[in-house]
Amino acid sequence: MHIDELRKAQRAEPFKVFTLNLADGRKFRIPHPEFLALPPEGRRSAIVFLPGDEGFEIIDPTLVTSLSITGGKPPKNGSAAKDGA
Repeated sequence: MHIDELRKAQRAEPFKVFTLNLADGRKFRIPHPEFLALPPEGRRSAIVFLPGDEGFEIIDPTLVTSLSITGGKPPKNGSAAKDGA
């Protein structure tokens, strides 16, 4: 997936919760724009922050096969969820 699609989902007004679906089967729920860090230019890596103190994952945006947009509002506490391994 082109990184511009990730930027579009991250910057949507109003923001809608979405999930990054990766080619290896992993899924990362993005409950708030601050849980996804994208470079200002180019297609390099993206950083997905995990809930609580679980850290982060650095992913290659080209491995994102699709975005699932749930349409829900971000939770007030901003907790993220990681599905899969």
